[in-house]
Amino acid sequence: MKILCTRRQARVIGGQLITSGSVGIEVDFEFSEDWQGTAKVAVFSGSGVTKDVVLAGPSCVIPHEVLALHGGRAVVGVYGYIEQDGVKNIVIPTVYADLGRIERGADPSGDESLPEA
Repeated sequence: MKILCTRRQARVIGGQLITSGSVGIEVDFEFSEDWQGTAKVAVFSGSGVTKDVVLAGPSCVIPHEVLALHGGRAVVGVYGYIEQDGVKNIVIPTVYADLGRIERGADPSGDESLPEA
């Protein structure tokens, strides 16, 4: 999955189906020149929770809590900040990009007739 971040817009340019219960879905970010010199934080929201992820590089993993429940939508936004005198000043926030509907993922049914693995 890839997100393009221009001045104030985050846009999905390489999407994929997302399912509830997923862990380890990686998101790649590409930034325009407007973002030079800023520290970046991705803000993921879905399943009734919102989680911030500091972007130490060009990609990160969607927090699993955001994909815990099916039926809703997952979104991501990014903000850039510059730290001055110990104060973080937000200088460039995006609107949220729609990652899509969180589809129901298969999970254990509780069927005790299955052989043990």
